[in-house]
Amino acid sequence: MSGYIGDAGEFFVASELSRRGWKCSVVKGNVPSADLMVAHPETKESKVIEVKSFGGKGSSVSWTIKTIPDVANLIYVLVDFRKSFSEHWPTTKNDTKRPHIYVLTIEEMKKIWNDKHGIHGNGGVRKSSFDPIR
Repeated sequence: MSGYIGDAGEFFVASELSRRGWKCSVVKGNVPSADLMVAHPETKESKVIEVKSFGGKGSSVSWTIKTIPDVANLIYVLVDFRKSFSEHWPTTKNDTKRPHIYVLTIEEMKKIWNDKHGIHGNGGVRKSSFDPIR
């Protein structure tokens, strides 16, 4: 199931970026720290985006990120499917819970990353590490 959650997170973020006017390409294959390549047609700004998704049912939300690369224009987008991945597909009218997303620069990510905060004690980030405004 985790592969589906990762794919769903990438496509969800790509959809939201496209809706906001960004041109977006999903990078498939094993490319470290690059899930999406985006560019804004008016400003000519471009970014590389790494998407991490969480769809678990536990009380603690965390994303496994083994290392933080030193890449200037890298943006992390963390997707929280909010306890149950399958609940995002409505069974009755208007009962869908939208995922929560968190957008972090590489500098912000370096500040909250911890070598034990990922799933099963791996390196990563806990949702509880964010400032309240996140």
